[in-house]
Amino acid sequence: MRSELTLLDAIEILYRDLLGYKSPDFHRAYVKVAFTSKGEIEGVESGFNPDTMKHLLASVLAEKTGATCSIIEAQLRDELALRAIAAKNFIFLEPVLKKALSQHDAEIPNYGVAHAILSYGPDAPKHVDALLYVMGDAGDVPPKVKEETIKIFGGLLSDMGYSQDENGDWHEPE
Repeated sequence: MRSELTLLDAIEILYRDLLGYKSPDFHRAYVKVAFTSKGEIEGVESGFNPDTMKHLLASVLAEKTGATCSIIEAQLRDELALRAIAAKNFIFLEPVLKKALSQHDAEIPNYGVAHAILSYGPDAPKHVDALLYVMGDAGDVPPKVKEETIKIFGGLLSDMGYSQDENGDWHEPE
């Protein structure tokens, strides 16, 4: 039997997922944080928004059930309601939530995520991906940050086999 996740454990799993670490408890952590009160979440200053997370859960379930997102969202009062919707529709939550919501192997969507990964340091599995994002052609990276990052890490990436094209964008070794 699995032990109960604390809120802090769940938040750590979600942050580590963002950094590129895979966790067998991702789905449990996501559900735990999504159904925690806003006050509790704000108390630990995690930056997660339970309402947004519930909306994403509703979107995933709507896609699987054929119902509208707003109908599913209206029913998501608590974790038990989530499990009831899944059971009624023969949805096994663990693989569905991992596939739809986990970020451990997803592309970096924006500079904020890249910055968080870079702030963690080179131990993060997605550190090189974050460097490539910042040094690449992403339009949301502040020019000064891009320039400084290229100055600091450009030689390191060259040594690792990455190549720079005529536009100054970096690409993985082929």
